[in-house]
Amino acid sequence: MSQGHPPDHHRARQAQGGGSTVTWTAPADGGSAIQGYVVTVVNDPGDPVGAEAVLGTVPGTATSLAVPADRVAQLEADHTGGQVTAVNERGQGPAPALSHRAP
Repeated sequence: MSQGHPPDHHRARQAQGGGSTVTWTAPADGGSAIQGYVVTVVNDPGDPVGAEAVLGTVPGTATSLAVPADRVAQLEADHTGGQVTAVNERGQGPAPALSHRAP
């Protein structure tokens, strides 16, 4: 059993009312059911230290996270990217490549 694989095709899109929605495709579970996802914004991904902020967590059955309007600026800032990681009984899985806000 492993921690699984990172979710695929994660993107942030602007939603009605000024918020955004981050969506993804569920990954293979690595032999252990996915219990949840952690959605993170990474500031200045070119900096190896980079600053990270968790935007939210959702159950393992989810494939999206609604981002409140007051947090959208974090996703839209220059030099930022988002990541979605899966969590199972073995812990939080590997982070995928950063994605940037889609139009």
